[in-house]
Amino acid sequence: MTTSIDVLDGAALERLEPGHGRRAYLAALAHDGTRSYVENADVELKVVVVDGTALPLLVGRDVEGNTDLCSPLAHYVLYTLEELAKRRRGIPPALLQAVTRPPATVLRLAGIDRAVFLNNWLWSTNPSLSLDSTQLAALTTALAAAHPDAAIVVRSVNPELDPDGTARLRESGYRLVRSRRVYLVDPCSAAYSARSNSREDAALLGRTPYGIETRPDVLAPHVPRMAQLYRDLYVEKHSRLNARLTERFFALTLDEAVFSYCGFVRDGRLDAFIAWYVHSDTMLRGAVPVEEFDAVYDRHLPLHRRLAWTLLGVATGWAATTRVDRRARPAR
Repeated sequence: MTTSIDVLDGAALERLEPGHGRRAYLAALAHDGTRSYVENADVELKVVVVDGTALPLLVGRDVEGNTDLCSPLAHYVLYTLEELAKRRRGIPPALLQAVTRPPATVLRLAGIDRAVFLNNWLWSTNPSLSLDSTQLAALTTALAAAHPDAAIVVRSVNPELDPDGTARLRESGYRLVRSRRVYLVDPCSAAYSARSNSREDAALLGRTPYGIETRPDVLAPHVPRMAQLYRDLYVEKHSRLNARLTERFFALTLDEAVFSYCGFVRDGRLDAFIAWYVHSDTMLRGAVPVEEFDAVYDRHLPLHRRLAWTLLGVATGWAATTRVDRRARPAR
């Protein structure tokens, strides 16, 4: 059976019916533009429909200040420089700049940010790419032909959680470039329940003075506070390369149940919240470290462009073995 592939952009995006949940999220981004929801995501949004399944396709732009969610240069180099400066305060900033400037220059000249991101929802952790081998091969061929000057990147590839999907990407010619370390937990396991901090957390939760709210209608008035709390932690405290999510992002994902939200409210004030989604019975984060990768297809690019991704693969692999990388930042 022939795979049906339809790429919607420009006026064609009006054909995307909002629906509910993730489809409504895509329709909103298409209608309002990505920067209405993530201020530092200056990318072109397209939607690719594969046999009826709609997936986001972000066309990267080589612009300064883009979030690391859609800029390999920011993700692999600039963020690393920031984290090294924080964690190695004894190293003179000029020395760090001298060490990192050459690889950054090489990657920039090699056009590392000229990439199209398949299945990039502008979330730190994306759902796995649910395409079979035939669909993935056909889509890869179509994207390489449509974007001959751009690498095709699939973020959030986790061999531990999705070994079959990872294998399909490899079979279709994608290389795996180490992206970061994430932590997984099985809350149903005896080991998790037996941990002292798990028991302490449960006890604290049982006697908290906060009201725990999960209903969207109750949490909706607290959307401005959600945006403030997020920015105070992830942008102001950690890095301006993190996604600068707007109030509209939180309102949309709350209203359309894209994420499940849980807020801690006391005296009418929201002081903490978490948001998550479940995909194939999986929710990331926890206690067991595993490696996450970018899957990169660059076989259609000239040698010097492929070399940039090769060097990144070598460098990130070395960082993993020497523990110099910066991926101890908080989960987003």
